[in-house]
Amino acid sequence: MATQAAVWSVEMTKCLEKRLREHGRSPEVHYYEDEGHIPTQQRCAE
Repeated sequence: MATQAAVWSVEMTKCLEKRLREHGRSPEVHYYEDEGHIPTQQRCAE
């Protein structure tokens, strides 16, 4: 999850992640600090 995304906020993702965990799910979520909705080419290479 890009923390600077304009389409879907990081707060919304964290809320969804929390709710899924509360219901026994194990979501795989990645947070990329200071990235927009589409990660940079350098980030994709990592």
